[in-house]
Amino acid sequence: MPTDRMDEPLLAAGGVVPLDVAVAGTEDEPTSSRAALLRQGNFVVGVILLAIVVIPVLLAPVVSAVGPDVQNPTATFLGPSPSHLMGTDQYGRDIWARVVYGGRYTIGASIAVVILGGIVGTVLGLVAGYVRGAVGFTIMRGVDLLLAFPGILLALGVTAILGPSLVNAVIAVAIVAVPLYARIVEGAAREIRNLPYVRAARALGAGSGHIIFRHVLPGALPAIVVQTTVYLGIAALWIASLGFLGLGVQPPTPEWGQMVSDGQASLSIAWWVAVFPGAFLAAFVVGVSLVGDALRDRLNPTAAGT
Repeated sequence: MPTDRMDEPLLAAGGVVPLDVAVAGTEDEPTSSRAALLRQGNFVVGVILLAIVVIPVLLAPVVSAVGPDVQNPTATFLGPSPSHLMGTDQYGRDIWARVVYGGRYTIGASIAVVILGGIVGTVLGLVAGYVRGAVGFTIMRGVDLLLAFPGILLALGVTAILGPSLVNAVIAVAIVAVPLYARIVEGAAREIRNLPYVRAARALGAGSGHIIFRHVLPGALPAIVVQTTVYLGIAALWIASLGFLGLGVQPPTPEWGQMVSDGQASLSIAWWVAVFPGAFLAAFVVGVSLVGDALRDRLNPTAAGT
């Protein structure tokens, strides 16, 4: 006798679940996850801080009436005012314009770091965690070698070898990020490769490449997302640090770390030159960290409250 499909049972990990209940749960899960995130205070505060920083940076040509490099020798070291929201520097350049345009370099470089370092580190971690053997051993010993160096010292050494520029700073910080991604992804891949559905795919003749990208990588994605969110703020700090030391963006191009370095000499007479770019950098890093903490709590099944 034919039966209504809605009455058919669906085999699940925890037993037999009616199909309509399973489908409803699948449809409601994204909505409930978003609602749970919005109920987390750190997520909401982080998003607000990021919006305060990122929106003016994205709309820099709209929110700034002048360019970041326009000099006015008659308006040097002017304090914050309606005509210059964040004052001017020693060359009469508008600090507000330089902060919003400079954020494009700091944030853009940070995004480039996590993309470059994340891709390389993820590939190495997937190969090492799934293939294992001599290949995995060799990859992870190289990762351990990179982890043995303090991150900032490794970035300084690479930048000193390659030369001062924003591109070289991105490469240097990305090299520091590679072993962090590789270690996390390798651990996730080692666990996922032994799960029943992966063993079943292997028994059915699926190739290593298919299993890695179809099964192992999706399973490791939560750890990759959390690592990317957390490291984005760290990358911004290190890009700004290299800029502060003169190893990143070169003058007159604005960048938050380089602007703080320029303003430290005049801190006692024109505090706004260094404080405002530093405040934007701090707000961005704190905002990213808060969002990363919230995502970690939601994506980690062992976290409290999940």
